[in-house]
Amino acid sequence: MSAMTSARETSAQGRGERRKRGCLFYLKRGIAGLLVLVIAAIAIAVIAWSRGLVHFPPLTGQYPVGKVDYHLRDESRPEIFSEAPDDLRELMVTIYYPADIPEDGSPAPFTEGALKTAFADVTRLPGFVLDTIRSHSFTNVAIASGTAQFPVLIFSPGMGFMPLLYTPTLEEVASQGYIVVALSHPYSTGATVFPDGRVIRSSAEFGSRALSQISATATNEDEFAAVVNQIGDVWTGDIRFTLDQLERMNAEDPLLTGRLDLSRVGVFGHSMGGGAAVEALHDDPRLLAAINMDGSLVGDSAWEGINRPVMLMLSDEQASVTTDMLIQAGATAENAEFIVSRGEMTVQTVYENGAPGYLFVLDGSKHVTYTTGSALSAALAFGAPADAFGTIPAERADHIINAYIVSFFDQYLKGEPSPLLEGAASAYPEVTVERS
Repeated sequence: MSAMTSARETSAQGRGERRKRGCLFYLKRGIAGLLVLVIAAIAIAVIAWSRGLVHFPPLTGQYPVGKVDYHLRDESRPEIFSEAPDDLRELMVTIYYPADIPEDGSPAPFTEGALKTAFADVTRLPGFVLDTIRSHSFTNVAIASGTAQFPVLIFSPGMGFMPLLYTPTLEEVASQGYIVVALSHPYSTGATVFPDGRVIRSSAEFGSRALSQISATATNEDEFAAVVNQIGDVWTGDIRFTLDQLERMNAEDPLLTGRLDLSRVGVFGHSMGGGAAVEALHDDPRLLAAINMDGSLVGDSAWEGINRPVMLMLSDEQASVTTDMLIQAGATAENAEFIVSRGEMTVQTVYENGAPGYLFVLDGSKHVTYTTGSALSAALAFGAPADAFGTIPAERADHIINAYIVSFFDQYLKGEPSPLLEGAASAYPEVTVERS
C-alpha cells in the first residue's frame, strides 16, 4: 500500500512537473514572440527615424546657431541640496548664439558622450535612437561676424526635465538674433553632467518627486510654500548668478566678449522654471521681461505681481482644470480646492499687475506640449497614448509657441511692436491672448 501510494505520488509529481514545463515552455514562447515584436517595432521605428523623420523643424531666423557649454561655480552659495557640508552651488549652462559657420560645417550630434547616456536614462530612449535625431546647432564656431550686440535670454527648464528637451525652441529663438542661456539645476533637473564626469540626478527631496508629492497633498499655502519656495529660491538664485557670470563673460570670454547686450535681458522657463523666471524678474531689476510657460507661480511674485512685462502661457489642460477633475484623479477635496484656487489667484495677480500682463492659452495643449518639440515628442510618445502631448499636432504647437515667445521678446527687448500680442491672430485660431 505504501509502495502504491508512493508510485501515485511520483506519477502526480511527474505530471505536475510536465505541466510546469509546459507552462514555462509556452511562457517562454510568448516572451520570445513578444520580444521579436518589440525588436521589430523598434527596428522599424529606427529605420524610419534614421531616414529623416526625427528632425527639428527648419530654423526661421536669419542666423545659423552655435552652442557652447560652461561650468559655473558660485563661491558665495553653499549647496543646500547636497549632504556634503562643504559643497558649493555649481551649474551647467548651454549657450545658443547667432553664429558664423564654415562652408563645410555640419551640425553637432543632438547629444553625445556622458550627456547622451544620462539623457537616455532619464527619457528611457535608447542611445541608438538619440543618434538618429538631427538638430541645427554647430559647436566650436564663431559668433556671428560684426560688432553687433545681441539681447540675452536666460531659460530655466521644468522640474525633472533636462534642457536638451527644449532644444528646438532654444535653437529657433537664437536664430532670431538672441543669445539664449539654458540652465541645468543640479538635484532638480533630471540629470546634470559636469565636465569631470560627475552626474547629479534629480533627488527625491528637491526634484520632481517632491514637487509631485506636495502638489498632491498640500491643503494650504504654508504646506505648499515650505517645499516649493525652498526649491524656487535656489532656482531663482541660479538665474541671478548666471546673469552675474554673463557680465564677466562679456568682459573676458574669448567667444562672447562684447557681444552680449546686457541692457536687454529677459528670462523664460517652463513649469517650475517658469515660476522661477517670474520670481527672478520680480527680484532682479536687470531683467526686463519674463515668460512663464505653464508653470506654478512661486515666491513673492505669486502674491505681489511684477510691474514689468510678463506673459503667462497656459496649456489648455491647466486653464480648464477643476476641483472635480482633480478629485476624480484621486485628490482629496481639500487638496483639489487649494490647488485650483491657488492657481487662479496667483495667475490673476501676476496677470493684472504686469506692465503689461499677457494671458495666453493654446487650445489642445497639455503641460508637456511645451517641452519637447515635434521631433522629440514623436520619439518620446512611441507606445504612449495618442494624446500624451495634447491633441494639437506637435509641429503646429512648436510653431505657435515659438512665434509668441519671439514676438514677446522682440517687443519688450528689441522695441519691435508685434501684432500677435494685441489679440486674436487669424493665423493662429488655436490661441487666445488677453492683455491686462
